[in-house]
This record gives sequence, structure tokens and C-alpha cells, in this order.
Amino acid sequence: MPSIDKSRLKGARRSFVTRRVALEQATRLDLNRAPVAGDICLARIDNLGHHSRLELINGRRCTLYRGDEVILAFAHRYATDQFEAVVPENLKPCQMVASGGIASKVLSQHAGARRATQITPLGILCRDDGRALNTSDGALSVATPLARRQPELITVVGTGMNAGKTRAMNELVRSFNRYGLRTAAIKITGTGSGRDYWHYLDAGACAAADFTDAGHASTVNLTQEELEKILASLVSTCSDCDVIVAEIADGLLQRETRILLESAMLRSMTTSLILAASDPLAAMGGLRQLSEMRLKPAIVTGTITKSSLMMREFERFEKTPILDTVQFSEDERVIPMILRPALWVDNVGQKGWQSHATG
Repeated sequence: MPSIDKSRLKGARRSFVTRRVALEQATRLDLNRAPVAGDICLARIDNLGHHSRLELINGRRCTLYRGDEVILAFAHRYATDQFEAVVPENLKPCQMVASGGIASKVLSQHAGARRATQITPLGILCRDDGRALNTSDGALSVATPLARRQPELITVVGTGMNAGKTRAMNELVRSFNRYGLRTAAIKITGTGSGRDYWHYLDAGACAAADFTDAGHASTVNLTQEELEKILASLVSTCSDCDVIVAEIADGLLQRETRILLESAMLRSMTTSLILAASDPLAAMGGLRQLSEMRLKPAIVTGTITKSSLMMREFERFEKTPILDTVQFSEDERVIPMILRPALWVDNVGQKGWQSHATG
């Protein structure tokens, strides 16, 4: 196993999903190891495709060029509008399937996506003792047991990708902030990328974290136990906030989404569920799916609300309130619809918040 030049690592473009790993521990390059999910590799860009930029650890998306050396993490991907991909069995040429820095082997892709960026893994980064560097090395610790008093947890799910979940998250943060609530935003599942993370902070979240902070470059194929550990660690790190807004990626038919929604842990923590939908039929189908799981969203929102006509179509058949995300921060009726009524009080005629600390 050859040693690696530190200056070579320093010159490589380091991806967002590797940001929590202590790269200075890398001293060797394993050229023959079969990768597992989370392993950190040095790779070369061979041909640019769908992802022509790489998100760095500071959030900047740098332009890539053929021949660039990059530091990525192996992981699976499940993205209905881009790629289905798996961790390859060896270090033969494969693809970069997400701008956050995911090395994987494409199995299928959306017809509207360009061919994936082609890469050659040059080796897995290892320590002196031969152990591979892995995204799990930088995982947050989980407080055990969890604090007795948990913040309110508002869980946002969607009918599919690009249904408006992150926009709803951001507007919820803005709405809660308007009433002086310390609001955190977390993303429990997905494929590693800092885009949503930075959006949460831009919206005013007092803290932001996602599954990459819990040691996973992607959550595809994780067990219920692993998903619940991510949930627990993210909630633990935001336990000093009044409210946590949590996003579950992709759609209701996605495996990990359903596992979480059926989890007793998530159900016991969740104060309210919000459904983001792309259109009336998707919203109605989403409500049916949730009803089968004995779940009822407090509000429907998402890209469906870009059209007043689509909103009216929905309202002809469903009674669940449907609200444009802009209303989250402008309509005083929204907060009582989402948070537990027992914690929402009138104070000298003014609506206010009774936090866990005082309640």
C-alpha cells in the first residue's frame, strides 16, 4: 500500500460530504480495496457530464476540468429525476453522481439527465494501520438518553423530489423566527449535498445539520436502526432550540421515507406533519398514502401552491388546509395549526410562545 504525498491531497478538490473527516490522518492509498459506503477516495475526473461542478467543504461550487483530482465518498444514490447508483465492487472507473461528492456506479438514469461525470478512483485513503477513512469517522455523538424535554419537531415530507419540501422548511424557519422561537433545521435522509444545509442557515435557522453530520454520505439502504440513530443524533445536537423543522428527502414511496414515517421514534417526537406536493393528484395520493399509515398532515403545501387553480382543484376534493409557503411567515393562523395548542398561549391579547423551559 503506497504512501501518499500530503501536497497531492492538499491540491485535490475536497467535496462537501467529506468535510467532517480528519483528512490529515490519511497517509496511504489502497489501490485494491473493495469500497464500502462512506469510504473516502482520491479520484480523477475523466469526462464531465451531468455534474460539472463540485461542492467544496466551504459550500462553494467549483468548476471541474478533465484531469482534476478530487476527494469523494463512495455511496449509493436514489434520485428519480437523476440517477440510481450503487457503491461499486472495485476501484474500476465509475461515476460522480452528485455535486456533493458521491462516487458510485450508475444503474439507471432519468431521460432528462445528462450522462454522469466519469471518474477513475485512484485509491481509498487509509491510515498508517491500513484502516480506510470513512465518513462515519466524523459522525456526531448521540446523547444517551435523549434529553427529557425535546423541542417541538415539525416533520416535512413530499410526494416526490422537487415537491417544495426545502422551500417549506425555509419558510417555516422564517415564520417561527418571527415569533422569537429558536428554530433549527435538519435533514434526516438524502444524498450528501450542502445546498439545503446552506438554505436553512440563510433562512435564519439557529442551527442546521443533516445526515452527513451523522456520518453518512447517503442514506440509501440504511436500516431502521441506522435511520433512527441519525434522527436521534440530529435532534440531540439541536436540543437547546424551541423548534426543530425536519426534512425527509425524496417521496412517500421511497424506502427510507416509509421506514421513518412508520418509526415509533419519529412518531413520538413529531408534533405536526406537513406534506409538500407537486400537483393536486399527487397531493391527494399523498394524503391517501399517509392515511394508510395512520398519519394526517396538518397542512399541504409545496409547488402545487404556485397555481391558484391547482389549489382550488385540490380544495374541491380535500379538507386538509392547503397554504402557500409565503403564508407561513405572514399569516398568524399558521403557527397554531402546526404547534401543539397547549403550548400556544394568549398574553395580554397578543399571541405568544410558551417554551419547554417555562412550560
